[in-house]
Amino acid sequence: MGISLPEMARLFQADGYMTNLKTQWLPSSSLSPQSAVWYDEEGVHERLEFAWENGTASLDTVTTCHEQTLGVTPGGTELDGISDISWVWDEQTGTLLESVPGRADDRVLTLEEANSPADILDGEQSPRDLVSGYRLTAGGGLEAAVEFAGGGASCAPQGVAPNDTERNGQYATRLFPFSFTSDVAASDLFGAGAYEYDLDERNGVSFARLLRFPFLDRATANRPEVDSANGAFQWQLFYDALNSEELDMQRPNLLKTAYLVDFVATSDCGDGPLDRPGRAYSTVEYEYQSLSDYLLDRLS
Repeated sequence: MGISLPEMARLFQADGYMTNLKTQWLPSSSLSPQSAVWYDEEGVHERLEFAWENGTASLDTVTTCHEQTLGVTPGGTELDGISDISWVWDEQTGTLLESVPGRADDRVLTLEEANSPADILDGEQSPRDLVSGYRLTAGGGLEAAVEFAGGGASCAPQGVAPNDTERNGQYATRLFPFSFTSDVAASDLFGAGAYEYDLDERNGVSFARLLRFPFLDRATANRPEVDSANGAFQWQLFYDALNSEELDMQRPNLLKTAYLVDFVATSDCGDGPLDRPGRAYSTVEYEYQSLSDYLLDRLS
């Protein structure tokens, strides 16, 4: 499991009610080779716990998967309830504080909602998008910042799609441009970068799907098993096709698969249908279960 501070903040904003989010639990992944080792081991090796009423969360781990990227050294060989990472969310200031015992500096994520999808797309009623810009600092110094500019471009699906004449696939029909800054000369890593959405009503289905979003992760890029030139990555997200028998018409924004790939370029507005990548550093597959079904399973 990887840790994404923007996604942690997004979950706190929703008070933990994922059903109130258009897209539930945006992906993150640890690319540590230890992940495969621990995956094959029986038992529970990490426990992420939230106290929504207090705005706090903690991770207890026995793995070394986060040692290089987050500076986390497990406190023992068994889960002991002692936090190896802790977070504190401040709703009033829109900030998330991350602390690791023994790490020199805390990290602070501050949300920047102006011109973001959360600012443009969300109303007072759920479900909401809650995808915002942010400013991430460590020890007072800038680590990374995403600032959205303007309201973005909207367009109809374009081009010839002989394999999708009914437009049931995914098209980049809404782009939210952003500027990126960091503590290194990385402002041009994403060029004319944008978060890509398919925001449309086609074939009787109304939806707002986040398709692609880039980010910088130099700590992961520095791993010897990761072949990344500059740490510029991108998540590509895929949902049920609009004509799929598995599509939930009431919740068409449920993610099915996500791929972590190198960032190459932003799609042109209207591009599609967007294809799955030929290779990926990580693949996340989603399954869903209602709370009532979960509780029934626990009782049986």
